[in-house]
Amino acid sequence: MQTGVSETAVLRDLRSYLNSTASPMSVTATSESVTSSRAQLQQQRIFITLLTALSMVTAIFGEAVITTLAAGVADIVAGTLLGYAIEGASYLQRDQPFLLAFDFNTAGIILVLVCFAAVFSASLAIQPVIAQKAINILREK
Repeated sequence: MQTGVSETAVLRDLRSYLNSTASPMSVTATSESVTSSRAQLQQQRIFITLLTALSMVTAIFGEAVITTLAAGVADIVAGTLLGYAIEGASYLQRDQPFLLAFDFNTAGIILVLVCFAAVFSASLAIQPVIAQKAINILREK
C-alpha cells in the first residue's frame, strides 16, 4: 500500500468488488487479524480471571454453605421428629387424633439465616487471604 492510503477504505472497496462478482471471495488484512486475535486473547484473560475468582469463592463459601446447610437440614429434621414424638405421645395419652404438620415458611427462614451466617463467617475467615497478593499465597504453599 502507498503512504497516505487508508487500509480500511481499500479493503472495503476490494470486498465490495469481490462480493459483487459471480464467485464471492473473502478478504482479510493482517492488521484486522491481529486486532481480532488480541481482542479474543483479552476476552479469554478476563474470562479465565473471573473463573479463577469464582472458583476460589465457591471453594471457600461453597464448603461452608454446604456444611451449614447439611447441619441446618439435620437440625430441622431432628427437631421435627422430636416434636412429633413429644406431641404424638401427648395426643396418644389423651386419646386425641394426631395430625402431622410442618411449617415450611419457618424451615425456609432457618435455612436462609443459616446460609447467611455461613457466608458471613466464611467472608470473615478469608479476609487475611484476600489482603495478600496471589504471588505471596502461591509462594507459601
